[in-house]
Amino acid sequence: MSEILESTPQDRLLLPSKIDLLLYKVISLLSYYFALFGKFFGVSYRAILSILSITIFGFKNGYNTDNIRALIAQARLETADFSSPMAIKDYNIFGMHYPTIRSTYSAVSRWNSTENSEVCIFPSYLESILDRFYWEKQWSTIPIIRDAPQYDYMNSVVQNYNADTVNYFELWNNKVYEKPSQFDRVCYSILLSLCLPLLYKLFKP
Repeated sequence: MSEILESTPQDRLLLPSKIDLLLYKVISLLSYYFALFGKFFGVSYRAILSILSITIFGFKNGYNTDNIRALIAQARLETADFSSPMAIKDYNIFGMHYPTIRSTYSAVSRWNSTENSEVCIFPSYLESILDRFYWEKQWSTIPIIRDAPQYDYMNSVVQNYNADTVNYFELWNNKVYEKPSQFDRVCYSILLSLCLPLLYKLFKP
């Protein structure tokens, strides 16, 4: 069942800033170019766009490098490397359930039989990422520190996260340390996309 069930009251609906929207458009355009070279490393446009967006908006919102890699690994875990219907149709790359109390970047939700709950539908990956960041702000009993050591950060997220999987931390940790990770492959794609035009210019007759 994929019927849209919910509409967010306007007083709870969060919207990205104009700067964030503009930055996301730039990332989207660059991702099309990088994706041409991503084919050599087995990464899709969707993966490149998601990973680049998490990285750039992660730094912008105060996450350290290790925890950005953790966020990317979590998105990969939740979406089967950005191939799940939630990632493709709902632009929901962190498996976010629809909140009943807190404000959210999701305007609507749908019932997901696999999750046995309502899941968020986002307009784009930008809102999905910002909603994941905003979710961290609600916890006071076990606060989530964005620039904490990676293990502490991941442990605090898992303790606040309503994951159905018992060994969620282990699965997430495995994604973080997978080599070469999709993060690495995206980096290779970007480097290749920058190096080839430069080499062409250098050796052009």
